[in-house]
Amino acid sequence: MIGVEGNREFRKVLGRGYQTAARYPDNEALVSRLVDEPKEALAWGVEALPLLIEVDAKLAAALANEIGLDHLLLGDNAAAKTSFEQAQKLAEGTGDPFNQAVAASNLCRMMQVAGDLIAARACYAAARQALAAAQAPALEAAAWISAGRIEDVLGEPEAALAAYREALELQKKVGDELGRARTLNNLGLLEQELGRFDEGVADYGEVLARFVELADRRWQAWVRNNLGLAYS
Repeated sequence: MIGVEGNREFRKVLGRGYQTAARYPDNEALVSRLVDEPKEALAWGVEALPLLIEVDAKLAAALANEIGLDHLLLGDNAAAKTSFEQAQKLAEGTGDPFNQAVAASNLCRMMQVAGDLIAARACYAAARQALAAAQAPALEAAAWISAGRIEDVLGEPEAALAAYREALELQKKVGDELGRARTLNNLGLLEQELGRFDEGVADYGEVLARFVELADRRWQAWVRNNLGLAYS
């Protein structure tokens, strides 16, 4: 957090130079998300959306997705669903496969948050295809990770491992070293749970080296703890 006065000054700076009435509240929403104020982000986003629909429907689709995520963060799944479906419709109307795929993935996330894991698993399978077609490998990797978590909760560790490995390949493709390290940590946990001591320790060793390179002390501590549990 950078403080209320700092937030206001940040908003003033970002607000300068925008020519349409739509873009100012849209950027207010962006700043509110950056400083972790989802209620304020939602209010500004809702104000911006009808204006953006008039001047830039493609950008409006992206904003509708963000509004849905704000609703989801605030625990309003029904409103989130409405926003994601609106994003899909706007993106479809502008021939925008990227935001269509993002909205589809967000709907899966809503199901996952609501605890409907069977529906979410099927939803992510379709969303991954859409994200791949839209050439969005980073988001496709995130969908694989979510699928892995679902498989783990549903008692399907081998399917979870396979999902995490798919995510690793995509993260490697986009150069997401931090994401790869975290995914490797998930692999290590699962290998350990399955009694595959050597594989788990190997995964932890690789991930620890990556977090040292990235100077991420918080995750270094987490992985060292996991290594200790593996040896206990």
